Amino acid sequence: MLNRRLMDEPISYANIIETFHDQINAFKQADIDLKRVSLDPGVGFSTVGNLNNDLGLIHGIKQLNQFHLPVMAAVSNKSYLQKLLGLAKDDRVTMTLITEALLYTDGNRIIRVHNVEETAQMRQLLDQIAGSYLA
Repeated sequence: MLNRRLMDEPISYANIIETFHDQINAFKQADIDLKRVSLDPGVGFSTVGNLNNDLGLIHGIKQLNQFHLPVMAAVSNKSYLQKLLGLAKDDRVTMTLITEALLYTDGNRIIRVHNVEETAQMRQLLDQIAGSYLA
């Protein structure tokens, strides 16, 4: 996961890419099998709750695909939905699913969820749409 201390400052994906590049190189130097590594940009992990950082992390997460490693995201019921839309925790399912759908269509395949059944249905629907075509 991205270093929590970096999350309290305004961040850029250039900094995130550089940080993950350095961490991956350190893993290689330590002979850590990269098949055991996934990248997590840390949405909602800031100690100061920086809304712009959280939204920017979600928006640019596709950039992490350049490392050819699984990307993990945890956006379920996060506080950015309360800050942005005023949603109580129990009212965040729909917006969480929309965010997870965006991440899934951007290539994320490791998504930590609270609403397992709804997320599985969303994924099944997206897979069916992606596999369909009109002649």
